Amino acid sequence: MRIPFKPLNLKYYIFAGSFIINSCINNDVGDEPFDPAAQAVTDSLLIQDYIDRNNIDAQRTASGLWYVITEETQGDNPSQGDRVAVNYVGYTLDDQVFDTSLEDVAQANQIHNSQRVYEPLQFELGAGQVIQGWDEGISLMRVNEKATLFIPSGLAYGNTGVNGLFINDVLAFDVELVDIIE
Repeated sequence: MRIPFKPLNLKYYIFAGSFIINSCINNDVGDEPFDPAAQAVTDSLLIQDYIDRNNIDAQRTASGLWYVITEETQGDNPSQGDRVAVNYVGYTLDDQVFDTSLEDVAQANQIHNSQRVYEPLQFELGAGQVIQGWDEGISLMRVNEKATLFIPSGLAYGNTGVNGLFINDVLAFDVELVDIIE
């Protein structure tokens, strides 16, 4: 004997669906509270592994930023409060480019946005207009120098990320200090 299908009221489907979805979500923030010191150690190990695998001779600052000057110049050093212009390519440690000021790099990595103007990013150095790793890394450079910055999560977007991305992520940037704007 076949039992005929009897449609249920829509509110039962909504209730069942919300129950299933809520049961899949982990409402625990975590077994342990966020530990920035432990995250800094993890980030440092990830950076060290990346630079070792890629034979990069990087320097580490007291804050945990790693950097290597890839093209040296005798240009001027920027000071805190100077407005600077920087070309950049941002990528994760698995070499996935996520942002750039260079249109050809955006096109080559399928992240081009025709609504965007591709030009050097301008900001006031040390004013908190960019992530901390940028303020520190760019201050180590001279005009027209190029460098790679390996930025631990605590100097990037930390444990909150940005728009749900880059939570506790180490980020790398190939940067060029194009100018100090008077």
